Amino acid sequence: MSPAPDLLVVGAGIAGLFAALEARRAGIDRVRVIDRAGLAAGATGRSGALLRANYDNAEEARLALASLALFRDWPEQVGGNCGFVPAGLVEIAGAGEAAEARALAERQRGWGVAVEEIDPAFAADLVPRLRLGEPDGPILFQPDAGYADAAAAAASLLGACRNAGVEIAFGIEADALAVVDGRCLGVETAAGRMTAGATLVAAGARAGALLRPLGLDPGFVPHLSRVAAFRPYDLSLETVFPAVLDRPQEGWFRPLPGGGILVGAERGGVRGVDPAGAPESLAPEAVALYRTVLEGRFDLPAGTPSRGGWAGCFMISPDGRPVLGPTPVAGLHLAAGDSGGGFKIAPAVGRALAAAIAGGPAAAPEIAGLSIDRFASSALSGPAAPPARTVSR
Repeated sequence: MSPAPDLLVVGAGIAGLFAALEARRAGIDRVRVIDRAGLAAGATGRSGALLRANYDNAEEARLALASLALFRDWPEQVGGNCGFVPAGLVEIAGAGEAAEARALAERQRGWGVAVEEIDPAFAADLVPRLRLGEPDGPILFQPDAGYADAAAAAASLLGACRNAGVEIAFGIEADALAVVDGRCLGVETAAGRMTAGATLVAAGARAGALLRPLGLDPGFVPHLSRVAAFRPYDLSLETVFPAVLDRPQEGWFRPLPGGGILVGAERGGVRGVDPAGAPESLAPEAVALYRTVLEGRFDLPAGTPSRGGWAGCFMISPDGRPVLGPTPVAGLHLAAGDSGGGFKIAPAVGRALAAAIAGGPAAAPEIAGLSIDRFASSALSGPAAPPARTVSR
């Protein structure tokens, strides 16, 4: 293997690869990415790849907006194709949260998010077979949102990294972080220590195992997220419609090529799983649950045929927001605890992390409020119950 890198990235998901690419663009000479399995083998490869900016906090909303711009300009900014479909996003709030939903939309507009309230008739025009009624509340529309193809995005990003001179090594697992006298020197692997000038942990649901021995786990909880694909017989093969965020059902929907619909729902997830033993496929009872969620929001014949699905783990932080940037351990940086939204914000996060690593924390003010410092008083408290919130992949 080549000489020790200036930056070692642990994890070849979209966040790690974007950080590696942006690090090279920021002038960091030697950048290496390692992954225990392969390209996008964790949450990235199992993402529903929804792209939206209607977050409940300014930091993530602005990161998502910046990332949306890059997804739109992917061929010029990265190369290749990420499969971005700018079809928009329809968000259906619950009747009991009408005032809260409208107040949040007003704050989002202040953060630069283009979101408007629409009437049920317009929503039905946008989304075929959409079923509306009680207990539904306001319907919001973000016209510049959409969805992408996670596999296509990962593949083209890998090519961009290699073209930029990033070294990629699959089949190498980081067993532990090598920390001496308060400085991270790299990682320990089965083949020995791999040293680096700086280390970025972007290891998804496995980040907790690396951080816990250093007292840097603020209470991450691995979460098993499941999605199911269905093919209604009576939808056109060319059907394209906005993604739908369904607050009353804690679910989401997006079209798939060939007339399919991808369905996710928080009540289909499992918190506190072991990432090493998490399943990658769906059990029959999960398929039945997701079919119920689909038919609760779309006017479709009973028994919509299943066309498969998958499961994967991501990490939830105690406040449901990502943990980004430098840590109290010198030379160690994080892209952890994305809480289900990592794909949406990865381009802007990668750029900010690279700036922080190359120029110091002051070079990336957009992620300052998402640092691990916000958990300083409880960093050694162990796992905590994360907040209840709908997570859309």
